[in-house]
Amino acid sequence: MPAAHGEDDRPLESAEPTCYRIVAQCTDPDHPGAAVLTHHAYGRTVEEAVAQARAELEGPGTVYGDRGLYRVVAVSEESPLTEEREQELARRRVVDWVMGAAQAELREPTGVPHSEMYGLLCDFFTRAIVFPGWGFPFGTEKDDASLHTSDPARALSRLLLEHLTHHQLELRERGTR
Repeated sequence: MPAAHGEDDRPLESAEPTCYRIVAQCTDPDHPGAAVLTHHAYGRTVEEAVAQARAELEGPGTVYGDRGLYRVVAVSEESPLTEEREQELARRRVVDWVMGAAQAELREPTGVPHSEMYGLLCDFFTRAIVFPGWGFPFGTEKDDASLHTSDPARALSRLLLEHLTHHQLELRERGTR
């Protein structure tokens, strides 16, 4: 999104300072402290927020400065949207990792044990892990009677059924109520 400009074509500063997350990485391999530090600072611009963080933590042998132990490696704006986006990316990384591990474990792709439960498990894993927030139909709700699936949900469902079968857990559908 382009920045707003004043009459002389200079960018207008926002009225309210924005919170920025500043990540610094250790530059001294012999330093026994943390490898990465995270600071939060407010500023109307990224530069202002970084300058504020550096000013508070600057000096010889401290976090920043001429002979500082850390250097800034990332700066990002903190907002509810940023947090939601970070959570979504983290969730996707976990789902991709779990799906890859599940698929690697499945050696025989033919047939599904307890196929009568496969669709229900796919729906569960899709709603609970792959796309949380879709929600679950409860009680007598008729709004969402269809079963949903996805590649990760299929891999997880199949892996769970294989695992239960391996442990000789008897699965059976309950009779009609």
